[in-house]
Amino acid sequence: MRPLEAVRQTTVIIGSHDMALDILANHLRKRFPDASLSSANVGSLGGLSAIKKGECHCAGTHLLDEETGEYNISYLKRLLGDRPAILLNLVYRQQGLMVAKGNPLNIKA
Repeated sequence: MRPLEAVRQTTVIIGSHDMALDILANHLRKRFPDASLSSANVGSLGGLSAIKKGECHCAGTHLLDEETGEYNISYLKRLLGDRPAILLNLVYRQQGLMVAKGNPLNIKA
């Protein structure tokens, strides 16, 4: 439904969502008005599966290998085999709970 040139100038990212992708899309739109970024949020394994099937250009992933303590590498090797790929860290983040001032419910974990 879109002109072929517009499709060719769209980068497709499938996988785990991060707000950094929305920020990146806005930045790219300002710098390259004819280009766009399209993302679909299907989880880390879904993104790697989409890469394997050739359905996207990039995949968002954050999969911890509990044996090695490393993220993503063992999953890439297992799912993509010898297929050439580049693993790029886009962001680091911390997750946690926000509680009311003074933590009135004494939430610890």
